Amino acid sequence: MKSGPLPTALRPFLAGVAGVYGSVVQRRNQAFDQGRRVVTLDRPVISVGNLTVGGVGKTPLVTSIVQALRDAGHDPAIAMRGYRAVGGLSDEADAYLRRFDDLPMVVQPNRVDGLIDLFALERGAKADCVVLDDGFQHRRLGRQLDIVAIDAAGVSVFDDHLLPVGWLREPVDSLRRAHAVVLTHADRADVAQIAAIERHCKAINEDLIIARAAHAWAGCDVSVPGPHRGELLTSFAGLDVIVVCAIGKPERFVSQAAGVGMRVVESVKLRDHDPYDERTVRRLERVAGRFPGVPILTTDKDWSKIRRTRLSERATIFRPRLEIAWLGGGDALVSKAIETVRSFERAG
Repeated sequence: MKSGPLPTALRPFLAGVAGVYGSVVQRRNQAFDQGRRVVTLDRPVISVGNLTVGGVGKTPLVTSIVQALRDAGHDPAIAMRGYRAVGGLSDEADAYLRRFDDLPMVVQPNRVDGLIDLFALERGAKADCVVLDDGFQHRRLGRQLDIVAIDAAGVSVFDDHLLPVGWLREPVDSLRRAHAVVLTHADRADVAQIAAIERHCKAINEDLIIARAAHAWAGCDVSVPGPHRGELLTSFAGLDVIVVCAIGKPERFVSQAAGVGMRVVESVKLRDHDPYDERTVRRLERVAGRFPGVPILTTDKDWSKIRRTRLSERATIFRPRLEIAWLGGGDALVSKAIETVRSFERAG
């Protein structure tokens, strides 16, 4: 990964911009700390967010929390901004709706108004709690539980800088207002890395619940040309695949494919959130043409767009079914989420 979103050569010129950005963030946070402009709903809100720009693995984490709340007898809704939505839905929103039947959802920048409107509808009235996707900086919506995901295997947030010099949306000392931290991709980090992150987190906020998690492949959903028959592939060893993805850290996806025994004959790493327009589709058709009969392996988010193109009718496509595998602290985190909802109900 680059040291920041812009070329390193520009960093000396961007330091002043980062300083101004930091001042704006500080004033904004101070206003929210004082409760100004914060809207509190009549249902508990659990926020799942992060400190940096780019993927840290929030979507499987949100999915895991929603599933845990459902298993505990609750009816969560999801609220999200909806980044680069296609056909009215973002990649993440489409993935959630394919995973959970009849899931109440708000996909719009103004999540407060969207949720109020949702609760007035029959499909939203049953929701007894809200999971706010990418909500750590969306402070206008009050919340009862703030969970922050940190990529344990990536560039340390404690060595990073504010935008646009680095990748930080806000300073790391913002963890003071968090209740829990989840170290994602912890299986890809060594013991010393994880210990250092946990030490830094506790130095900022000693009350934090800290959990460690990995993204496990629970199988691959298979889509074949014609009617989209769904089957689950659970054996990967020796399979030739063409990897196609438009995500923040594509090299990890390629590595995961190789790690489960697949043979990656070609990899196409598109820009994050590529729209899979005609130009991209033609490029992928040319690649597939060089490897007749070899299936495409893509992410669930990418499938949200690919399934709307002719590729879905012309190629066999695998997409891993990702699940959170807790490596430590998961029980405490899930229990905290469930208790947050129940405590709110008791207080109401």
